[in-house]
Amino acid sequence: MAKSKKNGLKQNTPIDIKDNLSIYNTADLREKLLAILEADQEIVIDLHELKEWDVAGLQLIVSLQKTADKSGKRFRLQQAPEAFLETLEAIGLSRTKFLLN
Repeated sequence: MAKSKKNGLKQNTPIDIKDNLSIYNTADLREKLLAILEADQEIVIDLHELKEWDVAGLQLIVSLQKTADKSGKRFRLQQAPEAFLETLEAIGLSRTKFLLN
């Protein structure tokens, strides 16, 4: 994974999730993202091309956030569709916890 420097800190190039985040792709995606999270201090997921998601996809995002928190690492989303963020809020999660500042 390519890294860049911002404010003197290494930052990962965002990982694009395209089209859907659903039960059909979360198992494979989970393994890939957990490996990246284990190797790096930060993981940034770009959702600007996300069109569809389901409960399994939301669970993956929440699980990755919790894993990162427990490991003292950063997990952030960028360019998430507004409807996705509204879904997070509808299930009681704060959008600001997930968004890249």
